[in-house]
Amino acid sequence: MRNPTRLLALPTAAALSAALVISAAPPASAAAAIYTVSGTVYIDADADGTYSVGDLPLSGASVELFTSAEGAATGADPVRTLTTGRLGTYAASQLTAGTYYTAVRADGYRFPQEPAAVKVSLTKPLGIADVPATPQTTLSASVFDDANGNGTWDAQETAVDGKTLIFIDVLRTQQAIADGSLGSIDIGSAILGAIGGTVDLGGAIQFRTTSGGQPITYQDVPSGAYVIMRSPFNLTLTDLLGDISRITAFIDLLSSGDATALLAMDPALLSTGDISTTPRNEYLQQLASALSSAVRVVDEADTEKLLGTELSDQVSKVTGTVAQVANLIAALPATHFVAVDRWGGGWQLTNLRVKRTTSYEFGVRKPVTITGSVFNDSNANGTKDTLDLAESVTLTAYAADGTVLSSTTTPSLAGSYTLRNLPYDTDIYLALSGTTKSPSVRWDGEVPPALAGLTLIGRYHLADDGDVSAISQNIGLATLTAPTATVGTVDATGSATLTLSNKSSAVLAVEYAVNDAAPIASTVPAKTLLTSAGTRTVTLTGLVPGANVVTIDWSAGVYRGDRLVVEITR
Repeated sequence: MRNPTRLLALPTAAALSAALVISAAPPASAAAAIYTVSGTVYIDADADGTYSVGDLPLSGASVELFTSAEGAATGADPVRTLTTGRLGTYAASQLTAGTYYTAVRADGYRFPQEPAAVKVSLTKPLGIADVPATPQTTLSASVFDDANGNGTWDAQETAVDGKTLIFIDVLRTQQAIADGSLGSIDIGSAILGAIGGTVDLGGAIQFRTTSGGQPITYQDVPSGAYVIMRSPFNLTLTDLLGDISRITAFIDLLSSGDATALLAMDPALLSTGDISTTPRNEYLQQLASALSSAVRVVDEADTEKLLGTELSDQVSKVTGTVAQVANLIAALPATHFVAVDRWGGGWQLTNLRVKRTTSYEFGVRKPVTITGSVFNDSNANGTKDTLDLAESVTLTAYAADGTVLSSTTTPSLAGSYTLRNLPYDTDIYLALSGTTKSPSVRWDGEVPPALAGLTLIGRYHLADDGDVSAISQNIGLATLTAPTATVGTVDATGSATLTLSNKSSAVLAVEYAVNDAAPIASTVPAKTLLTSAGTRTVTLTGLVPGANVVTIDWSAGVYRGDRLVVEITR
């Protein structure tokens, strides 16, 4: 089979003439749609307005071209609508000559208010319009009721209202302290001008209080280093003088590192009414030294270096004074150290554990409370019956070393009581005073030396990681008549009789022991209508030559009387 051979025909004169006619078409005119506008939408990491090394392209941005600046401002009648590609680029072709204005939109980013303008013409058929984007970072902070104290916001736990958070721009606060502007702020005007509950101190420090079960949001946060912390007090925005004094003291603390002004306040003004569970830290004195130091030591160059670095789980990237601040903040209670990088990423650096997030949580739980009622137990059954009246007494919660944790006096009409703000993971001893009556419950265990001589009702210990925060303890009171003890003559065998007399209308249970021997249980009958006292005579044995001690513990129902001690000499 022969291989076919294609013959190439030479152009004829007619063909050459036609080609010349085509190439001799008239030159392009300004009205021809042959022009192109292109560019790149980029995250302007160094904020210099120029697309350069280190800036990241922004894909998925909407780019619209308009023939007037007014159109770009209003969004009316775009001539092209495009979306940037993976490399952040866009290109609008087949445009006529003229000036075009760009309007760019992308969720989470802010763009220049003045639209980019680019002109295309016969001498410039390709126009370039790069558009810088600034991340609009929103940070949120929530306070939740950490009912089980595990530091995690579990499904059944809810947000807590009325808790004040402080948002501190570290570098701006540093500058405000240095130039004196922080100390010159009219705090009263700032409080009166609070918008939505936000007290703004020159843009450096914000106080906001949770409400409506919603997180606090901080909109359009620029790149920088921040502290978000639980306030050592809750602002009311209704107590102007109190709020002014609190904020003034806090500013003094930041500026000087001295907590004197805060510590000198009425403790009620500083009470947040809860215990922080996450982050877990120490409080006010450390707040004074650590927070003020944090504001002072942070170096702008180190901060810029950090914010220009794509953070990761590698904690080694948190260096220099930024690391110092993170360590200082770690000593504070309920405080997060936060960085927003140049690309809008939010980072939690608390305790030098790097985590990418824009949401920061503060767990709180209610302090331990002891509640109950104190009543006159007319029938000595240990239960508050309908006719049992209230009794006014003093109840005090102690730590084992004798420190008073809380104290209250019950009202004589109601008799109910609440001891508040008690700590977890602490042995709490409840003591009764202000009455000669006997309580229905008593602590039978070891009594710390610092609490010797007190009438202890009970000892309680609630674990910080448990789900119990309240103790209920009712206390009945009864007037008891102690039995009398009469000892007969000791015989030659070391025995003697012990007669116990009971003048009350209730049977007494007794336990008696000789010289710390094993106790022997018995009862003493109640008095009757025909007798003035019930009696019980028992024989004591094992009396030794010299001094002997007989102890008698007695009770009437749930009520235990004070121990009787009888000395016998043989």
